[in-house]
Amino acid sequence: MANDELNIDLGKKKRLAVRKYNGIKLVDIREYYTDDQGVSKPGSKGISLTQESWDQLVSNIDKIKEALDRLEAPPNKKVKSELSKETVDSADESEE
Repeated sequence: MANDELNIDLGKKKRLAVRKYNGIKLVDIREYYTDDQGVSKPGSKGISLTQESWDQLVSNIDKIKEALDRLEAPPNKKVKSELSKETVDSADESEE
């Protein structure tokens, strides 16, 4: 691992890594597996976000937290419609 990279253990064999690949800065969230020699390696299941995508995710963190909190409440039509509206609003903003 290079000095400017970061690895965070997310539990259950999942990790977040900040790294560069072909000159592109990435936030990589991936499942890891242990090979035959006992070495932990990244698997194919996961996602690599560019800095732009990561920034967009982080800028919406409050909306994500609110949506997660609402999932604890009993489902009702208002919550479902609010979630659908937020999804549409987020999609509309990204097109601008």
